Amino acid sequence: MPNLLLDRSNYQVNFSGSNIPLSDLEFEILWQLVNKPGKVFSADDLYNSLPEKVDSLKGSISKIAHLVSYKLGHPGIHFIQNRGFTFCLSKARP
Repeated sequence: MPNLLLDRSNYQVNFSGSNIPLSDLEFEILWQLVNKPGKVFSADDLYNSLPEKVDSLKGSISKIAHLVSYKLGHPGIHFIQNRGFTFCLSKARP
C-alpha cells in the first residue's frame, strides 16, 4: 500500500519514498483533502480553506487539484463530476 507523508511546517510531501515538489498552494489543497479522506470538496470549499486567498486563483482551483494528482502519480485525488474532489489512497472510490 502506498505511503503518503505530509510535513506542513516545511510544505514537504513524500509519497512511497519519493519527495514530491509542490508549491505552497498545491500543498494546502492536498492537505485539506488528505485530512478529511472521503469528504467531497467543491472547488469553492478548497479555495475557502486556503490560509491566504488570492482572488485571481479562485477559478484555477480545479486545475491545481488535477495538477497535484498528476504530480503524485497516483489516483489518490478523485474528481467526482459536478461535485468536486475527494482523497482516497485505496482503489475503492467513494
